Amino acid sequence: MQGVSGELGLKKLIMVAKAGPMTAASMARFLKALYREAGVSNASSHSGRRTLITRLAERGIDLKAIAEIAGHSSIRNDGAAGT
Repeated sequence: MQGVSGELGLKKLIMVAKAGPMTAASMARFLKALYREAGVSNASSHSGRRTLITRLAERGIDLKAIAEIAGHSSIRNDGAAGT
């Protein structure tokens, strides 16, 4: 995704870092701005998270490692579609 690490993204990251710890809401806003800058439509922080987890699994990364990256205590799928 070209443009994700562009000047706008860097400025926004620096501004957030100066303002204090990043919250879930500030991270969601930051990612939304990066997606917009990269020309990715209809994306959210959650869709980015799902894509990352999917790509890691497709590349054969250990499921326990993926669960840890995702912040899950288990690799068990709870069956909740779209989460």
